Amino acid sequence: MKMFSVFIKTTLSVAFLFMGLTLCVHSANSDVIPPHSDIYAAAKTLSLNPPAPALPLYTHQSATEPYDPLEPFNRVVFEFNRVLEGLLFNPLVHIYRGVVPPFVQKRVHCVLNNLATPVYFLNDVLQCKLDHACESLTRFIINTTFGLLGLFDVASEVGLPPHTEDLGQTLATWGAEPGPYLVLPILGPTDFRGLLGMVGDFFADPFNYYAIHHDRRTLMDIRIAATYADERSHVLTMVENLEETSVDYYAALRSLYWQHKRAKVLHDKEFDDNDETNSAMDSDHPQPEED
Repeated sequence: MKMFSVFIKTTLSVAFLFMGLTLCVHSANSDVIPPHSDIYAAAKTLSLNPPAPALPLYTHQSATEPYDPLEPFNRVVFEFNRVLEGLLFNPLVHIYRGVVPPFVQKRVHCVLNNLATPVYFLNDVLQCKLDHACESLTRFIINTTFGLLGLFDVASEVGLPPHTEDLGQTLATWGAEPGPYLVLPILGPTDFRGLLGMVGDFFADPFNYYAIHHDRRTLMDIRIAATYADERSHVLTMVENLEETSVDYYAALRSLYWQHKRAKVLHDKEFDDNDETNSAMDSDHPQPEED
C-alpha cells in the first residue's frame, strides 16, 4: 500500500507539473483530443445510418425506445440538469475548451483513461474476454511506464487501441435486463442496470479505494471534475445543436442513449471513432495529429 501511495502521489505531481508547464507554451499548431466519447460516436453513427426497425429485445422495451415508466419524474430531473448545465457546467466547459491548450487536454484525457483501465480489466475478466483483459493489462503497464504515468497513450502506437468495459455491460453479458430508464441529477441518463454498474465500478476502482481509505477524497473530486470536463468537451457542440433542433429534447436524448447503449451492450453494431467521425467536430476544433 505504501508503494501504491507513492505511485499515486508521483502520478499527480508529474501530471500537474506537466500541465502547468504546457499552459505556458503557446503553439499555433497544437493538437486536440479526438472525440472518444461514446455518446458522440453514437450520435454520429445514428445520424449517418438510422437503425432499421427490429423486434423488442426485452419485455416492455423496443429496439428504439427504452421502458420509461418514470417519465414524469425523469422529466423533472432532466429539466433540473438542463438548467444547471446552461447556467454552470456548459460555460465552464466552454472555458476549458477555450483556455486549456489542446495538447494539455489530450494529456488529461490520456491520464484519465489510464486511471480507468484497471476497472476495464476487471470487467473484461468478469465477461470472460481474456484477450481483451490481456490487452487492458498490457495497455496499463505500457502507458504507466513508457507513457510517463499515463500522460501519453504509447500502447495505441504499438497496436493496442483503447476499449472500455463497465459493470453494466458485464451484467448484460450474464443476462441482466436493463430495467426502467432513469435520469439522475447531474449524472444524466442511465437505467437500473447501469446505475448498479456505476456503483459497482466506483467501489471496484483502485484509485477510489485509495482516496476513500486514506482520506484523500479531494483527489477523487478532482478526477470526477476532470472526467466531466473531458467527456463533456467532446460532445458539447453536438448536444447544443441537438437541443436547438429537437422538438422534444428529452425524447431525442432518451432515444439516442437507448440506441447507443443497446448496440454497445449487445454488440449488434460497432461505433468506431474513425476519421469520418472526427471530421464532424465543429470547425473551431481542428483535428489532432498523432503524438
